[in-house]
Amino acid sequence: MSKKKCIILIQGIFIIILILTAVMIRHSNKPIKPEKRVTEQTTRLNETNKIKFEEFEQNDFTCTGLTYDKCDDSFWIADHGNNNNDQQLHPRLIEVNKDFTQTLNIIEVDQIKDDEFDLQGIAYDICNDSLWMATGKFVIEINKTGKILSKISMGNYSKYKSNGIAVDKDNIWVLCYNKFLLKLNKYGDIEEKYKFNYKDQDHIYLINNNLYVTIGADYLGDNNFVFKYNLKSGIISCEYQLEDSHAIEGIVILDDTLYIANDGKFHHDIFNCSYINIYSLK
Repeated sequence: MSKKKCIILIQGIFIIILILTAVMIRHSNKPIKPEKRVTEQTTRLNETNKIKFEEFEQNDFTCTGLTYDKCDDSFWIADHGNNNNDQQLHPRLIEVNKDFTQTLNIIEVDQIKDDEFDLQGIAYDICNDSLWMATGKFVIEINKTGKILSKISMGNYSKYKSNGIAVDKDNIWVLCYNKFLLKLNKYGDIEEKYKFNYKDQDHIYLINNNLYVTIGADYLGDNNFVFKYNLKSGIISCEYQLEDSHAIEGIVILDDTLYIANDGKFHHDIFNCSYINIYSLK
């Protein structure tokens, strides 16, 4: 083989390697479809109760998070705030009693939002009796009057957007909309980074070393799930497939009971309203 032909052959092989490498990288970055992780151990849950927002004196709103307040023994629901006649965002945090029959408090967060504010998740912090919000490019802590206590930039991870959020003493867990799960301290330093990349991953709830993650956006079907990520072992399992929760926007687990917030109004799911579904885990 001539020297010229040898060079052409080597160049061709090099180009093929580059193409194959690019394909492999693209494939590895592609979000995993949650239904591909369903196993015989996945439990299919049927709701035991459905609570429409009107039952706690609220019209439908674009809920984007649910958290449990241990001090008040109540729930907080985040309102993204885009169901308004003036076409402007008016985000709020709404506190309701544990039975979801009465509105206890409303925090208007108009005064702290800017053009980049995108309320996507909330978490209660028992250490400060405060609330943390995931807002896309930031995570923000406020007290129960709406005053900002902390504001942490997502920095290099801003493009992945903070979405789900949970607080564990001095740590803040942030689930990005794709690719990453981050563990931050309250100064904003990233202490741990985990690759977590499932299609339509959304909200999180932490119990001991288990992080429960809602995954799925099947607005007209039942391909909506709760995964469990054991932070010690690194094992990820598809724990529950949820019937009749078609537009999941929040998760809390208390006393063997699973609470799932759904924004069926905004996402036009089967029920076309916002609601809380309750499931027994016993």
